[in-house]
Amino acid sequence: FPPPSLTPSLTAETVRGFVQDISQNQFLEGACAVCAQLIPCQRLKSMSSESFDRRLLQPDTCVTRHVRNSDSDPICEIPGPVLLPHCDDVCVDCLVQLQRGQTPLNSLPNGLWIGEVPPQLQNLSFTEKMLISRVKHNHCIVKVHMSGMSKLRANVVSHSLPMPKIYSVLPPRCDELSEVLAFLYLGPNKPTAK
Repeated sequence: FPPPSLTPSLTAETVRGFVQDISQNQFLEGACAVCAQLIPCQRLKSMSSESFDRRLLQPDTCVTRHVRNSDSDPICEIPGPVLLPHCDDVCVDCLVQLQRGQTPLNSLPNGLWIGEVPPQLQNLSFTEKMLISRVKHNHCIVKVHMSGMSKLRANVVSHSLPMPKIYSVLPPRCDELSEVLAFLYLGPNKPTAK
């Protein structure tokens, strides 16, 4: 005691390791075509360069559907393996299972395929997402004023929304909207019309 001082080479090695750990490559994520999860790019491999049985990604039952624009359009299955569109990478976890001859548990052919998100449902605001959700979630956050810390109470309540009432006329009238949407204002002052 005391420990020896840092040598210049150890200091340089420590700084190099720190810079490498916070480099952009450590944080970049990409999607896996098999399970559609965001994975660090370092754990992704190109599917075209890997060998495995592609038939493992074709489900036994029909899980995919072409987009229908009206009720009269026929229900048609999308042929071929169920993969994330416009993606050619596979994560290491899925690749190991595929090379063993197993369909990965979290893969899209296991009934997890939901299709492309239509343009009408992309970039929705928080309120719009609440209006079209099938289940409404309530949760309570409690702020402890004495210590200045905040904590979360594990109160979560989920109940279904009256979808037929919402979907009959969009946008709904104000009196109908108050039945399915509520805002709770917390603070020392009463909210104003602004």
